[in-house]
Amino acid sequence: MNKIFNEFIEIPEVKAIAIGGSSTAKASDTTSDIDIYVFSSNGVPLKKSGLQNY
Repeated sequence: MNKIFNEFIEIPEVKAIAIGGSSTAKASDTTSDIDIYVFSSNGVPLKKSGLQNY
């Protein structure tokens, strides 16, 4: 997860990153996903960042 966050930090349009879902409420299990919220001033150009691989 840190790798993904570090990729987003490099994008100037990104203003904040948050995680949510059952993992933050300590209600997750082995099939739970992780919700990542990205707040930006404009659209985030994922193709330029390498994040399209996630």
